[in-house]
Amino acid sequence: MKKILVLLFLLAGTCFAQQIKTIAIEPLEIGEGERYFYPQFNHSGNQILLTSENYIGLKVLNLSTKELISISKETGAGYAATFSEDDQTIYFIENYFENRRRLNALKAFDLNHQKTREIEPATRSLLKPMVFDGSLLYKKSNEIKKVDRTGLKSSGKSGVYVAIENRKLVVYNNGVPQTINPLNVESYIWPSIAPDGKRILAYGLGEGAFICDTDGSNVISLGQIEAPVWLGNDFVVGMVTNDDGHVILESKIVAFNIKQKQQFTLTPDSIISLNPSVNTGTNKIAFHTPDGIVMIINYQLDIK
Repeated sequence: MKKILVLLFLLAGTCFAQQIKTIAIEPLEIGEGERYFYPQFNHSGNQILLTSENYIGLKVLNLSTKELISISKETGAGYAATFSEDDQTIYFIENYFENRRRLNALKAFDLNHQKTREIEPATRSLLKPMVFDGSLLYKKSNEIKKVDRTGLKSSGKSGVYVAIENRKLVVYNNGVPQTINPLNVESYIWPSIAPDGKRILAYGLGEGAFICDTDGSNVISLGQIEAPVWLGNDFVVGMVTNDDGHVILESKIVAFNIKQKQQFTLTPDSIISLNPSVNTGTNKIAFHTPDGIVMIINYQLDIK
């Protein structure tokens, strides 16, 4: 009898699979005639960053009050923008050109006082910043730097940071770099770290999206999911596109269950859905259309 009960328990356990489904899709009310792209949720899910199609300028929209604040009008401000972990600061990069050379300056916008301060002056050697474990991490020259919750800047000798350098995927563990090539390809894009810090998500050109451990081992292929982002530690959300070589003809937002290796489609064929951003606290996914309409998916996770 005990053996039968154990067998039934194991069989029942294999039947449980976490599924994700769309509850509703609604356009974001911003302003008639306004066009915005590349939405980015804050951690609380009550604010969202918006920019132009070519990343010029940066604004933040309060989803409750509908207040829209302009943060920057400069080139590149919308490309690497991100919220601090407490949602009180917005970090972004502004591009400048000097003698035909592009320089990048890292800045911080204080939402409470609506003031901008400079973290790093314009330089050629600044890489895209990321927020992890309560701190901002970025690379300048050959050094990883950290900005903590108080705004104090120090050497980034702790934490995990991932970047693309000369098309290569480079992981920094406690400030020590390691170039990894999980898919044995020449170029990588869209790198990020799982919320628990244990795995890397990226896209290998010619191969598709994947996750792996921080040392490049234990690779799991996700297929042709572009612009992938984490939804918790067990799901990845991205877009699957179809184009004619120049123009995107179709694009849908999908979610991939890493454990079950199952893919779910979240948007209909009638909407060209691009560049998702996830907020797990509110169960929302934001994306934009080619026309600059920002839309919000309300999703639900089910265990079946």
